[in-house]
Amino acid sequence: MNAWGVPAAFARMLFFAVDDTIAKPVSSLLGNYRTSIIVVGFGLVPSILILVYLAAYEFTYQSLLLSVAGGIFFGLGYVLIYKSLETEQATNTIALFAITPLALLLFGTLGLKESFSVVDVVSTAMILIGAFLVTTNRELKFDKAFIPALLGNLAWSAWVIMATYAVSISNNFILPVTIGRVVGLVCVILVYFLFKKGKKAKIARKARGQRLLLMGMVAGLLDGLGTTSLGLLAILNAVAIGGAIGALGSGVVAVLSRIFYKDRLTKPQLIGVIIMILGAAALSLA
Repeated sequence: MNAWGVPAAFARMLFFAVDDTIAKPVSSLLGNYRTSIIVVGFGLVPSILILVYLAAYEFTYQSLLLSVAGGIFFGLGYVLIYKSLETEQATNTIALFAITPLALLLFGTLGLKESFSVVDVVSTAMILIGAFLVTTNRELKFDKAFIPALLGNLAWSAWVIMATYAVSISNNFILPVTIGRVVGLVCVILVYFLFKKGKKAKIARKARGQRLLLMGMVAGLLDGLGTTSLGLLAILNAVAIGGAIGALGSGVVAVLSRIFYKDRLTKPQLIGVIIMILGAAALSLA
């Protein structure tokens, strides 16, 4: 692994953790469609700037196809996850991102015929148990409000797989990510016009709306830097360590959400977050 792998992984984790924390009030008040458009749209800024600076326009048609297909899942992931963020706490909603290493493992096992190890089995069990605890209410019953977040994280997992392959095929870490984001933005805009059904954002004052827009813009810029870092990890052959360090992001979101939003988790949910973080880290390093 390149020496830049660990710093890039930590940078990616922090970009996404702060981005997800900021996006919570934006999604709650503007709705998942508008928030998705703002975040995915402004996330293009760092990608395009880096693309132009590096003049990295080389690609293969296979990487282009993977980037476009992945971009569809990329955009849908935002719409679904922000749907859960409209009503649920950021802490346990974002903790579900830990299912991504599990999805990658299943892809490797079923699609690439890779074998399970003991660590894989234990880590998988930890993630599944943690996911159950995180998505329960005080009566330990499954909360249906987390279904979009679960589906959204599966969509993002599909994007990670396709983007990683696209980067490795083209040997270009920025162009596949940028193409995927453009396609994702188009998908989000289409979903907005198809399903918005006249829903209005709950904004009491113009100044408050401007503040929410600014927060969404900042979240988008950080998100764009985070996805760019993913492409960099792929080119550095550091995706595994990126997944392990990325799992710590749920802990950072939990701390920030506690400070700024007074998030409160039930004991089972807190245990679930910890178990998922540990399971995802172990699975990524296995």
